[in-house]
Amino acid sequence: MAAPRVTNQVLFPTYTVTAPGTAQNFDSVIIPDGFKTVFKNRLAATGNFYLGSSQSNAQSSATRKVLEPGESVTYEIGNLNVLWYDADDSTTKLEVTLLAPS
Repeated sequence: MAAPRVTNQVLFPTYTVTAPGTAQNFDSVIIPDGFKTVFKNRLAATGNFYLGSSQSNAQSSATRKVLEPGESVTYEIGNLNVLWYDADDSTTKLEVTLLAPS
């Protein structure tokens, strides 16, 4: 099922972790050439969200990208499954949005 298209954005569901401290791999979602992927920890989140290029990188404080509540990061990647994610708790939600080339 395709994600809905809204103006210049394709919106994806939010992500949570099942077991905090055990990073999960994103499912395979191919991202079209030229699109940018924005990962945002919701402002109302109670904890941090973490991204990494492997399970161990997403779990290690030395190698992971930390997103505090309200913070975001933008990557140009070809598939969501090149990243792993983790969080401080199972209620913190990560929003993933694809931005079309402008």
